[in-house]
Parts: sequence; structure tokens; C-alpha cells
Amino acid sequence: MVAGVIIAAGLVWGASLASIASQIGHPFPGFFYTPDRIVSGFTPQDFTGWQAGLRPWDRIVAVNGQHWREMRRLVREAGIGSTLVYTVERGDQRLKIAVPTWSSPPIAWGASFPVVSSSPSSPWPSASLST
Repeated sequence: MVAGVIIAAGLVWGASLASIASQIGHPFPGFFYTPDRIVSGFTPQDFTGWQAGLRPWDRIVAVNGQHWREMRRLVREAGIGSTLVYTVERGDQRLKIAVPTWSSPPIAWGASFPVVSSSPSSPWPSASLST
């Protein structure tokens, strides 16, 4: 039983990590999501998706009124700084949440892993290890 839970957690973590890695250096939707379009619990609260109202376990069903499978293309075409409207299912509710896109932050890896420092000229905040 415990092994099954550990395996399931590892699969969720791996899917989230794959989503993160695929977005580095590209227009970014403002939140992390799994391949089955679930908003990831790894999304930091300072990302635009969280600030706009997306929450972990929200299921994306549409983007700008188009099928969710068009999300990557729509984010890429929108570029940085545009707003996309995500239709999500949260429990038995269906919500529309407008989320600004932004540049994929290099610190995104720090959302799940500690980062010791970043360049002083970087626009992204630095996370540090505390003792």
C-alpha cells in the first residue's frame, strides 16, 4: 500500500517536472500543469496563474474558448504579456480565469529545488538556502 502511494507520488512529481522542463525559455502560461491538464501544486504563489486565481487540482478544459489541446500553441502565439482566459473545472464548478502570460522564469527550477543565488542583473528573484 505504502509503495503504491510512493510510486503514485513519484509519477505525479515526474509529470510536473516534465511540464516545467518543457517550458523553460518559452512563453510561459503563468502556472505549472501536468500532462493531463491539472494545475500543479508546484506552482508558486507569485506566479501569474496563482495570482489570477488558479489553484492546484484545477482541471483546464478550454483556453480562450478553444479546446485545451490548443493551450501550448495559444500560449506560444500569445507571446509574453498577453492574457489568456482559462476555463477550469474546480470540483463541480466551471470557472473562467484570465491569466497573463510571461517569460519562462529561470528560477522556475527553484520552485521545486533550492537555488543558491542568481545573477544580480536577473529580473527573477533569488531563493536561498537558509540554515
